[in-house]
Amino acid sequence: MPGISLGNLELRTGGVTAIEKLEQIGAAPIARKAPPRNIFSIFSLSSGCSRFSDADLFHSKVKTHGAPAQRWCQGAKPFMQVAWELVDRWEMQSPVVHRTPVPEVLVKAMCSLAWFRGWYSWVGITLLAFYGAGRLGEVINCRRSDLLLPDDLCEATPVVFLQLRRFKSLQRVAARVQHMKVSEPIAVKLIQCVFKLLPYDVLLFPQTAYYYRKLWNVLLQDLGFPTSCGLTPGGLRGGAAVMHYKQGRPIADLLWLMRLRSQVTLESYLQEVAAMNALADLPEGARVFLKDTASVFPCLVYTSTRG
Repeated sequence: MPGISLGNLELRTGGVTAIEKLEQIGAAPIARKAPPRNIFSIFSLSSGCSRFSDADLFHSKVKTHGAPAQRWCQGAKPFMQVAWELVDRWEMQSPVVHRTPVPEVLVKAMCSLAWFRGWYSWVGITLLAFYGAGRLGEVINCRRSDLLLPDDLCEATPVVFLQLRRFKSLQRVAARVQHMKVSEPIAVKLIQCVFKLLPYDVLLFPQTAYYYRKLWNVLLQDLGFPTSCGLTPGGLRGGAAVMHYKQGRPIADLLWLMRLRSQVTLESYLQEVAAMNALADLPEGARVFLKDTASVFPCLVYTSTRG
């Protein structure tokens, strides 16, 4: 390809040139002898091979560097065949392991416990991530100015919108800003109760992701879940997808809600996780406590002293 060489191809995420990256892993001699049309494949494959010892990151590294290369340089796509073939073969040998979806009853129970302990911002962030089908890492970086509440619009419509200025697919889509939508009535009331008096320049969750996870683990243990249960905040988005799917929501609506472009991706994900039961190994006493705690969720807004 004219104008493309190892010297001017850069890793846009860190300003590292391709030749520097390849030299780090010992692949530069091979790449220098390769024809220009193979540079993109070599660079993407080498980025993946550099993390070969971490099987979970291998093919994701190839995707991370291969997809942007196709977008940055017009005409690069036809020369990425080698890289994509390796991705397909790798996924056949090492299938993707999905995070366990967090069931709605658990979200309600955890939020109920957190509410009575005064962890209001934790509850608000969790409800936004779950009922908005968003990634917690995207939500936790948002400020009050990114949040649009019914009171902000002087409307009674029970809908909350959250603008996302930093999201996972930012480098792969044309839109510079995306949004999440929460329309579950009780969740909307609680979110508004938590955040409506917050100054516009303040983070919705003023603590770190580590602190959020620490509270998450405390709540799980208090509900009787072992530390090895595999339920993490990363399962909130998947739990939302499964919840809407079980409620009969059309796939097209789910794609829009989750800000996905590929229906095939969503369908394969739902086929794999929709029947998973995160509560299967929970003792009967813990199940009863979980349901009883979750049943308090609709009444939380009436117990608030936050206005």
